[in-house]
Amino acid sequence: MLPIRPNRRLVFICFLIFLFSKLLLILAIESYFPDDYLWDSDVDFDENSYEDQHYLIAVNSASYDDLRLLNLSDTDIVKIINARERKRIENLDDLERIGIAAEVTRRISGLLVFDSDALSLRQQVRFEHRSCPDDWLSRYYNKGEVLYGNIKVGYASTSDTLGRITNDNVSYYIQYAPDQYMEQLIIGNYRLSLGQGIGYAPAFGFSKGASTVSQPVKNYTSLRPYTSPYHGWSLHGIAAQLKVRSHVVIPFYSYTNLHARLIEGKIRTVYPFGEHRDEYRDSAAETIYGLSWRYKRENNSYGAYISANRFDKEFHLPENNNKYTKTGLFFNHSFDSIDFWGEYARIDNKSGLLAAIRYGDRSFRHLLLYRYYEKDIPTWHGNPFAVGSNFDNENGIYYGMELRANRLIVNAYFDVWRYPGTSYFEKMPVTRNDQLLQFSYQLQENSFRLRVRNKDYDKYRVIDDIGKIRREQSLTMTLEWMRQINTNWRYRSGAQFVDQYISVADDYGKGFLKYEQIRWNNERLTLIAQINVYESEVTHYLYQQTLRGMWENRPLSDDDMYMWIMASYDLKSNLNIQSKLSWFASGRQTNILSQIVYRYN
Repeated sequence: MLPIRPNRRLVFICFLIFLFSKLLLILAIESYFPDDYLWDSDVDFDENSYEDQHYLIAVNSASYDDLRLLNLSDTDIVKIINARERKRIENLDDLERIGIAAEVTRRISGLLVFDSDALSLRQQVRFEHRSCPDDWLSRYYNKGEVLYGNIKVGYASTSDTLGRITNDNVSYYIQYAPDQYMEQLIIGNYRLSLGQGIGYAPAFGFSKGASTVSQPVKNYTSLRPYTSPYHGWSLHGIAAQLKVRSHVVIPFYSYTNLHARLIEGKIRTVYPFGEHRDEYRDSAAETIYGLSWRYKRENNSYGAYISANRFDKEFHLPENNNKYTKTGLFFNHSFDSIDFWGEYARIDNKSGLLAAIRYGDRSFRHLLLYRYYEKDIPTWHGNPFAVGSNFDNENGIYYGMELRANRLIVNAYFDVWRYPGTSYFEKMPVTRNDQLLQFSYQLQENSFRLRVRNKDYDKYRVIDDIGKIRREQSLTMTLEWMRQINTNWRYRSGAQFVDQYISVADDYGKGFLKYEQIRWNNERLTLIAQINVYESEVTHYLYQQTLRGMWENRPLSDDDMYMWIMASYDLKSNLNIQSKLSWFASGRQTNILSQIVYRYN
């Protein structure tokens, strides 16, 4: 008997009733709201900490691009540069006196160095233990960084077994910044970000989100040291950044050992996040040498790159060549309220193109973006705007808009893309689409957000014991509410409904998730507890804070209860201890994650 599919309109009406009941409660208890107090849709409810992604920064000598690594606004960066030209910045109080908000200085305080001539050290050690009824996993992570004058040394390692702490996945670098002409010289692991990421781009993929007019824009420095122990998007060798007036030149060389699965001595699969099995470790290698050039004037830049990429083994699939050349042209041009940016790349005789225009002021902005990536274009070091991490064989058009009116922010996007060649194992081209609409409303003590997303996409599914790439339609509605009770207490509540349908198999699934969170903090101690209750035939992806500097995308499905408690304590101003315990009521998994961060200056 086929499952009875409920009426989507009725479900949506019930969800709206739930939304407005929450809104009426918010308005009933809200006593005062200033017009200029807005919640930015680019961030989550929780404060972001960038300790995992960024490095020690010497405030009084850092370049404009280095200060951008702190995720500071352009306005704040200019304030810092102008202030230090008049007088040396000595501490956080000096930053606040020049107009940097206290919450910003608190967020970046663990990464700032005010006296670059003194020795500065930052060490981060993390341990995770995950246990299931029939299995367990332990993982160790260690990251250290030393800064003295214009020399910086960094090291990171991770291991799935404590017996391989020093030899599993390791990354290191030595960075030297001698003068204004040679801005930096890096030996060891580094990362390139050139253009819009078709040829080279920084870490870990990029996906669409609620920041509908700003997220597609890359905001990374062209060259920076790399302190993640994973191989993906990492180069290992030597690179320099040379600057003469408005011209920046980066010569680079890389030789990287890769974790790969071989078939008859040929590369079948490369594991960018490492692989603990001995037969896959360092089984292949890649050599790269190249040059990039960029001309920058005010907010406008134009550039090009060329490189030769060589693997020491052939690929098992004939469409993948082990020797090829990368060339690319890119630009970013702004004037008044209009921004243009784009890149054209030619890689292994295959083309990739991305072009975008953003226009409007802060109150109402639009983004129109077009991309085209030819089938089988090598994607190993690339990371442009795309539907997934493997972006070859995709072309599409994306439109996003953002409207700000007093306390209300409205974000929306529509994206349609096409795979003109064979899609997965299906011998036909396909067209897919994705839409999002989000309302964010903030008062002085309360914030709420309603997000509706509809997706039409392909995914591998097993139905009736048959695994196949199938076309799915998915509708997700999420409501979140946060109340700042007082200085120490904060309450957060949310609910999510997911409706999923596979028309070919007439398979229907739905799910509902509800969570409640309470947070308490004082000057040194922060405690957070959250409970998630769900009854679901599909998967909910709960994006949540794990530890300061970390985020976790936790998939939850079936009928269960997932709970976690997190504590963060500053023993001293330079020593922080964090721990998180999470578990399922069914007992299917327990996870303990602990971290110590030590800072010496």
